[in-house]
Amino acid sequence: MPIFIDTHENTTELPPDLTKTVTSRVNAGQPDDFGVIDRGVLFDKQSRTAHCVLEAPDVDAVVAHHESLKVPLERGTVHRGDFILRE
Repeated sequence: MPIFIDTHENTTELPPDLTKTVTSRVNAGQPDDFGVIDRGVLFDKQSRTAHCVLEAPDVDAVVAHHESLKVPLERGTVHRGDFILRE
């Protein structure tokens, strides 16, 4: 399944309830109702950005996933990759 990374500006942390939800989803490694699997969130406190790393069928699923969490997402901030290089 393709991997997507999206960017959220002016973000240095998640609200506690969202942190709990995302952490649970990352640890479970199971797809949600949109077929999206949470893989983690990268925070850059210096530039005040957060980057979600997700496996998903397509960009529409990524957007729907965020909408279900009530997290705004601009489609232009979503980037697709085919794999994560790991040793």
